[in-house]
Amino acid sequence: MPFLAVRIPRWFSERFPQAAANLRLNSDRLTTPFDLHETLMDVVDMERSRHVTEGRPRAYSLFQNIPDDRTCADADIEAHWSVSSYRSVQCDNDSCDALIQLDLNESYIRPARGISKSF
Repeated sequence: MPFLAVRIPRWFSERFPQAAANLRLNSDRLTTPFDLHETLMDVVDMERSRHVTEGRPRAYSLFQNIPDDRTCADADIEAHWSVSSYRSVQCDNDSCDALIQLDLNESYIRPARGISKSF
Protein backbone atom coordinates (compact mmCIF):
# COMPACT_ATOMS: atom_id res chain seq x y z
CA MET A 1 0.00 0.00 0.00
CA PRO A 2 1.18 3.54 -0.66
CA PHE A 3 2.45 5.48 2.33
CA LEU A 4 1.69 9.09 3.17
CA ALA A 5 3.19 10.96 6.10
CA VAL A 6 1.77 14.29 7.19
CA ARG A 7 3.27 16.56 9.80
CA ILE A 8 1.37 19.66 10.74
CA PRO A 9 2.87 22.64 12.55
CA ARG A 10 1.81 23.38 16.12
CA TRP A 11 0.08 26.62 15.08
CA PHE A 12 -2.19 24.63 12.75
CA SER A 13 -3.37 22.42 15.63
CA GLU A 14 -4.05 25.53 17.70
CA ARG A 15 -5.91 27.40 14.96
CA PHE A 16 -7.78 24.38 13.51
CA PRO A 17 -8.09 21.88 16.38
CA GLN A 18 -10.95 19.91 14.79
CA ALA A 19 -9.08 19.54 11.48
CA ALA A 20 -5.98 18.32 13.34
CA ALA A 21 -8.06 15.85 15.36
CA ASN A 22 -9.74 14.54 12.18
CA LEU A 23 -6.36 14.12 10.49
CA ARG A 24 -5.22 11.88 13.37
CA LEU A 25 -8.54 10.01 13.39
CA ASN A 26 -8.42 9.39 9.64
CA SER A 27 -4.97 7.79 9.81
CA ASP A 28 -6.67 4.39 10.22
CA ARG A 29 -9.49 4.92 7.73
CA LEU A 30 -9.91 4.15 4.04
CA THR A 31 -8.55 7.07 2.03
CA THR A 32 -7.79 7.66 -1.64
CA PRO A 33 -5.75 10.06 -3.76
CA PHE A 34 -9.02 11.98 -4.28
CA ASP A 35 -9.10 12.61 -0.53
CA LEU A 36 -5.55 13.90 -0.70
CA HIS A 37 -6.63 16.28 -3.48
CA GLU A 38 -9.47 17.60 -1.30
CA THR A 39 -7.00 18.02 1.56
CA LEU A 40 -4.62 20.03 -0.60
CA MET A 41 -7.55 22.22 -1.67
CA ASP A 42 -8.16 22.87 2.03
CA VAL A 43 -4.50 23.71 2.62
CA VAL A 44 -4.82 26.41 -0.02
CA ASP A 45 -8.01 27.76 1.57
CA MET A 46 -9.07 26.37 4.95
CA GLU A 47 -12.14 28.60 4.97
CA ARG A 48 -13.54 27.35 1.64
CA SER A 49 -17.13 26.21 1.53
CA ARG A 50 -17.89 22.59 0.79
CA HIS A 51 -20.29 21.57 -1.94
CA VAL A 52 -22.96 19.48 -0.22
CA THR A 53 -23.97 16.31 -2.05
CA GLU A 54 -26.59 13.73 -1.30
CA GLY A 55 -25.26 10.52 0.16
CA ARG A 56 -21.55 10.04 0.62
CA PRO A 57 -19.13 12.07 -1.45
CA ARG A 58 -16.43 10.40 -3.51
CA ALA A 59 -13.72 12.40 -1.75
CA TYR A 60 -13.26 13.88 1.69
CA SER A 61 -10.58 16.18 2.94
CA LEU A 62 -8.39 14.43 5.50
CA PHE A 63 -9.33 17.36 7.74
CA GLN A 64 -12.94 16.12 7.71
CA ASN A 65 -14.20 13.11 9.65
CA ILE A 66 -14.09 10.25 7.12
CA PRO A 67 -16.70 7.60 8.02
CA ASP A 68 -15.14 4.59 9.70
CA ASP A 69 -17.49 2.31 7.75
CA ARG A 70 -16.48 3.74 4.35
CA THR A 71 -16.26 1.02 1.73
CA CYS A 72 -14.36 0.79 -1.52
CA ALA A 73 -17.67 1.23 -3.33
CA ASP A 74 -18.30 4.46 -1.38
CA ALA A 75 -14.90 5.75 -2.51
CA ASP A 76 -15.37 4.60 -6.13
CA ILE A 77 -12.51 2.13 -5.86
CA GLU A 78 -12.99 -0.61 -8.45
CA ALA A 79 -12.92 -4.18 -7.17
CA HIS A 80 -9.61 -5.07 -8.85
CA TRP A 81 -7.90 -2.18 -6.98
CA SER A 82 -9.50 -2.94 -3.64
CA VAL A 83 -7.21 -4.27 -0.92
CA SER A 84 -10.23 -5.78 0.81
CA SER A 85 -10.29 -8.43 -1.93
CA TYR A 86 -6.87 -9.75 -0.83
CA ARG A 87 -6.92 -12.72 1.50
CA SER A 88 -4.52 -13.75 4.22
CA VAL A 89 -2.99 -17.14 3.75
CA GLN A 90 -2.25 -19.46 6.64
CA CYS A 91 1.41 -20.37 6.30
CA ASP A 92 2.57 -23.20 8.50
CA ASN A 93 4.24 -25.71 6.20
CA ASP A 94 7.36 -26.20 4.08
CA SER A 95 5.62 -25.09 0.85
CA CYS A 96 4.99 -21.65 2.28
CA ASP A 97 8.57 -21.42 3.49
CA ALA A 98 9.74 -22.23 -0.05
CA LEU A 99 7.53 -19.47 -1.50
CA ILE A 100 8.86 -16.95 0.99
CA GLN A 101 12.42 -17.93 0.13
CA LEU A 102 11.63 -17.55 -3.57
CA ASP A 103 10.42 -13.99 -2.98
CA LEU A 104 13.65 -13.21 -1.15
CA ASN A 105 15.84 -14.76 -3.82
CA GLU A 106 18.90 -12.58 -4.38
CA SER A 107 18.09 -12.23 -8.08
CA TYR A 108 15.18 -10.01 -7.03
CA ILE A 109 17.06 -8.03 -4.39
CA ARG A 110 19.92 -5.89 -5.56
CA PRO A 111 21.85 -3.97 -2.90
CA ALA A 112 22.57 -0.31 -3.49
CA ARG A 113 26.11 0.54 -4.59
CA GLY A 114 28.58 0.55 -1.75
CA ILE A 115 26.29 -1.34 0.62
CA SER A 116 27.27 -4.87 1.51
CA LYS A 117 24.63 -7.57 1.34
CA SER A 118 24.19 -9.65 4.50
CA PHE A 119 21.50 -12.30 4.21
